[in-house]
Amino acid sequence: MGLETSESLMNEFPHFMIDSDKIKKLGIRMFMRDTLPTTLPQGSYILNLDKSTGGGTHFTCFCFKFPNVYYVDSFGTDKSGYPPEELRQFARRNDYLTIYSNEDDVQHLNSWLCGWYAIYFCQKMKKYYNQLTPQTFDTIIHKGFTKYPSDSNVELLKQWASKKGIGFD
Repeated sequence: MGLETSESLMNEFPHFMIDSDKIKKLGIRMFMRDTLPTTLPQGSYILNLDKSTGGGTHFTCFCFKFPNVYYVDSFGTDKSGYPPEELRQFARRNDYLTIYSNEDDVQHLNSWLCGWYAIYFCQKMKKYYNQLTPQTFDTIIHKGFTKYPSDSNVELLKQWASKKGIGFD
């Protein structure tokens, strides 16, 4: 799995509305929940919560920084089902000790922007990788965003995408 995964996901999920060349430019790898490889280098990745046999449901992201995993869902997480079991198994198999996740939602429930939020948070965790700790995780993730869905969150996301040259309308 590699950047080819990004291209196949882009072809399968046109509603994601960003082309694979732009994803490749950002150096992002994406996986469906049941296609996580046995191991991955430390870093940030995008995860679709659907299985590879499905049509795609919701994009999230995660970052491995030993000994922790940081998981971000733009709809927020609840303690009973997130992160997905496949990611929890991956963490256990690779001796990651703790999975930290965001509880606050930043995306409207009727919004199609989950993929954009996943890219944004993935890039944010890459940018601040050296400063990423359990104590700084929430601050890094929510910097500039309200801790609830809002139009200002969408505007911040649009401005960021525009600056990266991957803008959307």
